[in-house]
Formats: sequence, C-alpha cells, structure tokens
Amino acid sequence: MRIGINASFLRKLNTGIGQYSKNVIERMVNLKEHKDKKFYLYFEEEGGSNFIEESDNVIKKILKVPFYKRDDLVKKTTWEKIVLPREVKKDEIDVFFTPFNSASYFHSIRHVVTLHDVVWKVFEDQYANNFRKKLYFNKTLDMSEKADHLITVSRFSKREILKYLEVDPNNLTVIRNGVADYFRYQENKAEIERSIKKTGLKPGYIFYIGGFEKRKRVDFLIGAFKKIVDNYPNVLEGRKLVIAGELWNHEDPLITNVKKQIEKHGIEKNVKLLGRVDDQDRPGLYAGADLYIFPSIYEGFGMPVLEAMAAGCPVLASNIPPLAEIAGEAIEFFNPNREDELIQQTLKLLSEREKRLELSLKGMERAQGFDWNETAKRTINVILDS
Repeated sequence: MRIGINASFLRKLNTGIGQYSKNVIERMVNLKEHKDKKFYLYFEEEGGSNFIEESDNVIKKILKVPFYKRDDLVKKTTWEKIVLPREVKKDEIDVFFTPFNSASYFHSIRHVVTLHDVVWKVFEDQYANNFRKKLYFNKTLDMSEKADHLITVSRFSKREILKYLEVDPNNLTVIRNGVADYFRYQENKAEIERSIKKTGLKPGYIFYIGGFEKRKRVDFLIGAFKKIVDNYPNVLEGRKLVIAGELWNHEDPLITNVKKQIEKHGIEKNVKLLGRVDDQDRPGLYAGADLYIFPSIYEGFGMPVLEAMAAGCPVLASNIPPLAEIAGEAIEFFNPNREDELIQQTLKLLSEREKRLELSLKGMERAQGFDWNETAKRTINVILDS
C-alpha cells in the first residue's frame, strides 16, 4: 500500500502544526507493524525534509511551485490544489494524509485530514481579514467537509467542528496529541537542567510561551503583571516575567505587539523577552519557572500547557474547555475575562511554594497519559480504515 503525506509543515517546527506533523509522521513511518507500507512524503521546500531519513519504505519528494518564489497564500494554494494532487496521482497513492487543514482535493483517492480546530471560523473577522485569506480559509473548510475522514485533537474541537461544519460525526475521530519525551522532567532531568543553565536565566521567573495571536491574550497577561509589579512587589520578590517567541516588527491585526505593550506599561526592567527559542531549550525554560501562565481564550488543544506539565512547571491557565479536558485537576485555572482573578491566583501561587510543588507533581503524573507513539498508532489505524 502507498500512503501519501503532506509533510510541508516540517519546515515550521516553531508552530503547533509543525510539532504535530513531526511527531506523528516520524513515528508513523517507523512503526514496525507497518514496514510493508510505502510512505511518500511531499514537501514544498527543502526545509524540513532532513528530519526524516529516506529508507526502503520512505520516499521523500520536494515539489516546488514553478516560477513563483514568494511564500504566500497564492503559492500555498497553487501547491495544495495543483502541484501536489498532480504528483500524488502520478505516484498512484492509495490513501493520503494531511496533518492540518488544507485546500487539497484528490479525485478517487481516500483523504484523511487532521483538523486541529476551527479558530478561523470562530474569529472569522480577525483571521479572514482580506479577500485572499477569506477565499483560502473557505476553501480549506470545503475540503475538510469533503474529506473521507477527519481527525481532531480534543472532544472540545470535535464539538466545535460539528457546530460549524457539515461533517458526519461517524467520520470524525478524536485522537489526543502527545508530548515529546524530552519535555518529561522525570525521564530527562539531567538534560533539562543543562538547558536551564543554557538560557542564562535565574530560576524562579514567571513564564509565557505559546504565540502572540490576539486570542492568546498576552496583552492581558502583561497588564495584570504591571499591577502586580506596582502593588505587590513583596510577593513578586523580584521575579521577572519571561516571554519567549518570535516577535513581529510590523503591525498585524492578528498579532499582539508585545514590545509596545511592555513599553506602554513601563515595565521594561521587569520583563525579559527571549525571542524565538530552539525547541530543545523549551523544557528547561518551563522547568526553570516558578509558574507558567497561559491566558488564551480559545484553543483546540493547548500544547504549551501539556509541555509545561510534563516539564514539572506549575501551570495557571484560562478555564476554557480544552485545557480542562487536558489538565483535569493538575493545574490551576482563572477566568480569562477577570484580570483581578488572574492577579489573585498568581499572587496565591507565588506565595505558596507547597502548592506549586503539588501542581508540579500532579502535572508530571497527568502528562504521562499523553504519548506521541499512541497518537501515531491510532492515526495510521484511522488512515488505513477510512
């Protein structure tokens, strides 16, 4: 059997979909029970193709859009709708797997798609804020509805998909994400401690990583931290807010300008901006923090929360359904519309070392139930049975 896979997001490992793609694809192609299958991995560019080695059952193909260099929606749509389907047909693929929503459609070839969330539908005015984006997002929705089977990552996302799309519930399977072993403090303690030292940070800070889209509410976090700095310095005990992630130098209606928010509140001395960090350094950043705060108002899953739990970092997060589904009682929650509640919960956790230790242990234990190997096995079973 020939299984085709859209591997284009392997060049964007700083994104959630990039991490999902890497962990699922890498494990699927190495499952012993499926060594008799041929996996065809299709890439838009050279980048990312080096993460998985070619072998007897893995064929890598780099398909470039001719005469078009700019990396934008025009190129993406052309690749997904014309370049990729043409090559897939030529390779006589039996079933195709796309690990994210895309505009691809394959005539007479079974197609399984992982639809992580419908955030662009829930916040349509923000995400589809011009004609090209609106056209592309609508096309991906149409193709998701036409897929032979959909996979999603949480029960919450399943409910949202059924709410916004015309999808048969029998053709929609929930398969939870996993967490990479190098995040697990109990299994990788020495390496995590080395990565803590590599950051050059003094352990004991408040930490945020997880993107700067406006739904992530980083501005809300910064505003609350400003009030803690001004009114509760004795509880803060000199702790800084450490924020990691690639900063945008231009204004974007979807993205919070983090630097501008920090300058607006006058807390430049109290906040450390790390910029983009290597994935292998993230476990140490989590483990070195006294508290990880995740103020997002909408997620399909919430990978940073799971990573922080695995790394032994106490977590304070928005009380939104997918995070409650993932974390259960292993983290503390606050109402994302109540700044006073975020402040109170932060102060409480910073003051109570024993509570932080309790959350750390609960988080590590809870994270043991999330395994990328299990995700990959269940995913390929759906691909083969669709």
